[in-house]
Amino acid sequence: MIFSANALLPPPLPIGTAGVILTCLEWWAFEGVTYLAGVLGVVPLASQAIVLSLSTILFSIPQGLAASTSARVGNLLGAQRPWEARAAAWTALFIAAGTSLTACVSLYILRNPIAWAYSRDEEVARALETLIPIIALFQLGDGMNCVVTSVMQGAGKQALTGWLNGLTYYLLALPLGIALAFPLGLGLDGLWLGLVGGISLLAIALLIRVHRMNWIRESELCLRVEE
Repeated sequence: MIFSANALLPPPLPIGTAGVILTCLEWWAFEGVTYLAGVLGVVPLASQAIVLSLSTILFSIPQGLAASTSARVGNLLGAQRPWEARAAAWTALFIAAGTSLTACVSLYILRNPIAWAYSRDEEVARALETLIPIIALFQLGDGMNCVVTSVMQGAGKQALTGWLNGLTYYLLALPLGIALAFPLGLGLDGLWLGLVGGISLLAIALLIRVHRMNWIRESELCLRVEE
């Protein structure tokens, strides 16, 4: 179906569109933080460029796991093997927890060397020393959210995850970050604390949804889609 005109008709089209929206909403939120960092000044903007690059590098680990998880869960559900799909999902989530925790601890321990490796400007490096521990916390929520979202995508829940991402980033994470950054004077640290809070709550909400998922029903829904 992927290589035919039928791919542009339901059900593939709505699922694909929801996936695109999900990805765009998340990345636009980070672009918004970068814009706000520029409003804060040169040093926050330089720090934002560095931590965004660092986060993108670390994000490649759960992203790779997520790609395989989505395909694995989707294939198993389509093959009417719901319990194997459930096992694959939770195995991936436990691996994500381990890799995210490792990234978090490593960043915190190596925060000073990393800060000075990225910038020889003392003002920027000092700002990074206080910001990197927040980025370390972000890795926990971001890694888990990435993989649990892939589980939901494998089950065909792109629309639900898209809505939750949009609501979390634009009604919670960004408003909270802006409030912490400007009225409360936390600057770039405040913007990232807002993201940490939002992504953590989103990951928890999706984990609860996966925990409550009726895997047998999801596999039966796959049959209806095929029909």
